[in-house]
Amino acid sequence: MNKLPVSLRAVGVGPEQITDILLTHIHPDHSGGLTVGGRRVFPNAVVHVDKRELDFWTDKSVGENLPEPSKKLFQAVEKTVGSVHSL
Repeated sequence: MNKLPVSLRAVGVGPEQITDILLTHIHPDHSGGLTVGGRRVFPNAVVHVDKRELDFWTDKSVGENLPEPSKKLFQAVEKTVGSVHSL
């Protein structure tokens, strides 16, 4: 599933060497690999994302009032946004 760390190691780069990650948006297919089992995959990286994007995805009132499957997207994002720092 989380192939990026394996691919990085194959070219001699460890996940701990990654210092910055830029997310264009916080959909789970972009942000879902930031943590596995509650642990950060790139422990030394600062994750950059637009503040408006972060504010939207961390607003529980927005997530609670959306229909499915959008509500499930909010639940999936909630597991990873703790490691996100806005730009």
